[in-house]
Amino acid sequence: MGPGCFSILVSFLVLSHAVEIKLGYVSAGLYPSGSPAPWGEDMLSATKLAINRINAAKILHPHIISLPDSLIFEAKGTVTGSLERALRMMAGNKVVAVLGGGWTRVVEAMATVDGTLWDAGIPVLSAGASSMTLDDRESFPGLFRTCYSDGDVQPMVTQSVVSGIRPRSAILVASTDAFGKGGAAVFNKTLIDVGLPLVGYAEFDSIDRKTGELRGDDCAKSTDNFEYVCEAVSRAFAASAAEYESHDSNTDNALLLLSATGPSTQCALACLSNLSNSTKVGGREIL
Repeated sequence: MGPGCFSILVSFLVLSHAVEIKLGYVSAGLYPSGSPAPWGEDMLSATKLAINRINAAKILHPHIISLPDSLIFEAKGTVTGSLERALRMMAGNKVVAVLGGGWTRVVEAMATVDGTLWDAGIPVLSAGASSMTLDDRESFPGLFRTCYSDGDVQPMVTQSVVSGIRPRSAILVASTDAFGKGGAAVFNKTLIDVGLPLVGYAEFDSIDRKTGELRGDDCAKSTDNFEYVCEAVSRAFAASAAEYESHDSNTDNALLLLSATGPSTQCALACLSNLSNSTKVGGREIL
């Protein structure tokens, strides 16, 4: 938290007259296509509910927390000039903190050490950006999260799954953005720790290099995004084929699919049904 923000917070405690504690919010309520992202809508609704309850309970009396509609910006999961302008506008309105973000790539842009908010001494509070890349306090000193870090949780979940279902090996699909790279790094380290070989890996660009458009999210509504991510899953699966050529199809050779792709995970899982009409593909059970 920058010194400017600390001074403002201290002033709330010593002033006797009512002060409006103004917040800004970067929403994740829409996918880049414009279709609703229910999880992002829920996060904004929860934030508004918390503010209303705090004010109603007079926890900060005589001060009140406000989140004006004019200080809520919908980022649509993308980092553009519009996001930067919105952050400058929030800083100009002297918000105490900016909440939200949702996507790791958006929160990175909001909370970077050389960004608008940190320069103004304004912290970023995120309840949804879980990537381990955000664990770096030197790069993101003004970021505070109420959600877990993938660097802490992914290893525990992976170890539990592996010990429970005992797959022979794993394949990994990852997006090339910050979330995907961070998730892939955690998965790779965890697989080494548990002694499970990674036999297939594929990644896909989360940003179209020609148009700058986000790719791979909102697969439930976009056939193009589904096919795009499915192609990466198929590449990872194909890369694992040679590892099984020498195995008897009757042996226990279940294959674990790991996805470090954020919202695109729905595409990766749905793609498995395209590989076969059964739960086994080429004698391998996909988990």
